[in-house]
Amino acid sequence: MMNKLLTIVIALSLAIGCNNESKKTNDTIEAKKISLEELVSSNEELNNEMITVSGMVDHVCRHGGQKMFISDKSGEIRVLIRVTESIPEFDIALEGSDVEVTGKLIASVISPMEEDLMGEGNHEGSGDKEGEDCASEEDSTVAEEQDACTTNITYHIEAVSFAELTIE
Repeated sequence: MMNKLLTIVIALSLAIGCNNESKKTNDTIEAKKISLEELVSSNEELNNEMITVSGMVDHVCRHGGQKMFISDKSGEIRVLIRVTESIPEFDIALEGSDVEVTGKLIASVISPMEEDLMGEGNHEGSGDKEGEDCASEEDSTVAEEQDACTTNITYHIEAVSFAELTIE
C-alpha cells in the first residue's frame, strides 16, 4: 500500500514539474503582434525586436526553401522571411497560404556597390517565378528609399516559428 502511494506521489510530482517547465519555454518567446503596415512604418524602432506578423506567402525560394516572402492583401508590402535553427526550411507548398510568423526583425546595410554586384540577378534553371531572384532581397524587402550615394537599409525577419492560418 505504501509503495503504491509513493509511486503515485512521484508520478504526480514529475507531471507537475514537466508542466511547469513547458510553461517556462512557452513564455520565453514574447513577441509584439503587428500588421505588415505597422512594420513598414516602425521598422527602425522594431529593429532587433521579436515580432509576429501575418501575410500571404507569395514566394518560397526553390534553392532549399531558406527564404520566403509574405505580402499584405494588396500585394504592395512584401517582407523577406529567413529560416533559423528552429525552422530548417519552408515548404514550397506554402505559396498562396496565409501564415503567421514570429521572429526577430533584422536590419541589413547594403552599399550601392553590393547592390550592383547582386544585380537584377537571375537563377538560371532555378524554377523560380519569372523575374524572381532570391539573391536580390533588397528589391523585395521593407526598405528605406535612398539615393545612390548612400547605403540602403533593408529589413527581414529571422523566423523562430510560423504557422499556416486557416480561413474560416
